[in-house]
Amino acid sequence: MRRKLTFIYITALFIFILSSCGRDKPAVTLVFSPAVTTFEMTALEFAVEMGVGWNLGNALDAFSRRRASETAWNNPRIVPEIFHAIREAGFTNVRIPVTWIGHIDDDNDFAVSESWMDRVEEVVNYALDADLYVVINVHHDGNNYFAGGAWLSVEEYPDGLHPNWFAGDGPHNPPNQEYIRARFTALWRQIAERFRDYDARLLFEGLNELRELGNYDNPFRPSSIQNLNVLNQIFVDTVRATGGNNALRYLIVGGYNTNASITINNYLVGAFIMPSDTVPHRLMLSIHFYDPWNFTLNTNNRRIYKWGDELRQIRDNNVDTWGNEPHVRRIFERLYNTFTAQGIPIYMGEYGVTSKHDVDRVNREYRRYWLEYVTRAMVEFNMVPVYWDNGSISGSGENFGLFDRRHAVPRFEDLVFAIVRAPYAEARPLFSRQMFEETFRPYTRQNPDFRALYNEALAAADAYRENISPQTLAAVEDAYRALLAAR
Repeated sequence: MRRKLTFIYITALFIFILSSCGRDKPAVTLVFSPAVTTFEMTALEFAVEMGVGWNLGNALDAFSRRRASETAWNNPRIVPEIFHAIREAGFTNVRIPVTWIGHIDDDNDFAVSESWMDRVEEVVNYALDADLYVVINVHHDGNNYFAGGAWLSVEEYPDGLHPNWFAGDGPHNPPNQEYIRARFTALWRQIAERFRDYDARLLFEGLNELRELGNYDNPFRPSSIQNLNVLNQIFVDTVRATGGNNALRYLIVGGYNTNASITINNYLVGAFIMPSDTVPHRLMLSIHFYDPWNFTLNTNNRRIYKWGDELRQIRDNNVDTWGNEPHVRRIFERLYNTFTAQGIPIYMGEYGVTSKHDVDRVNREYRRYWLEYVTRAMVEFNMVPVYWDNGSISGSGENFGLFDRRHAVPRFEDLVFAIVRAPYAEARPLFSRQMFEETFRPYTRQNPDFRALYNEALAAADAYRENISPQTLAAVEDAYRALLAAR
């Protein structure tokens, strides 16, 4: 049975009040205790304690000119204040993706540079000091961009020539599995040894989104799944062998391309297998979720900027024909039945929806609804939701940023609230009266013109929820745009 949706902790109480909402009384009270530091729980129990999380994306995982650098992708140098900001906002765990490209010495037994390891540890300590659960991993080393220094792959190229190989610009050794496994083993041994004495708040994630080059669907070759299985097993065995707290540490292994359907299907036919472990009930499975792609990730498709099955039913041209609420629940239920019910919690290490506010400002409400609905569903199915924030807030690319990292403050407080409230309350429907009240009420206090727009929006919201039609949708969208413009 899935757990009840009440986080009952006694030690600490935190009340989240949006500065942009200004409610007379907080609509949601978030209750959480200090993070658990011991290894006494099963992975399922520990996953519940981890709560809702946030990614420090495009920072320690960024790289340029074949070398990882935390400022390479236009994010500022990491400071402790950002972790305190996300903790104060209601997040209780953080994923810190780490790329090791350019910091591994092939000519010295794959030794990791001391300075890079020191910086990773420094940032980990920032997060732990903010009382967050922390996940670190091996990230873009496995992104298939060999010209940029990537080396971790599930594929085998016996002739040493990868399809994406550039002569004279590849690693010192050809990308074959013997080399990959030796390098992967050495890397995780060094990471595990450095963090061996850290308590249970620190988790390791072995790898990220490994797949065949150019193929986002089922693998073409059985060896690709088999090689992933080997890498996952190497990760677990290597960490456990370093002893200390690593003998009990909670570890996260990767599904194929971290894709839910592909991983489930291959698990059911016996191709993908979970690693064996020396200690029971300490493993989680990493999955990512960006459905439907045209809405959440495809920045080239500017037509799809809305989400919700009720819009599909009224044939709105700006919503995708698949990937709506029933799809979300079907996928999550399959993950639950296949893995979680067997004692393997799902670590949803990335999910999110990019901003298309530049197409239509009303996109913000659809983005809010997707985040709230999907996060709520993840919690219902005992997953660990970890929002993908890449630090980008504007521009033509993927804009997943929710926080201003330079000033360590939320930029989209309504979207942050949508995520962190999910474990404690049902998702608010699209354009509901409650959403309007909680988001726009404070602006009515000293502005009569805004108050009139606000009252019109509440009436439009009631009309839309009572009778969903193209006409009532257009009216409530107009009211929402007017409030955004006047705020």
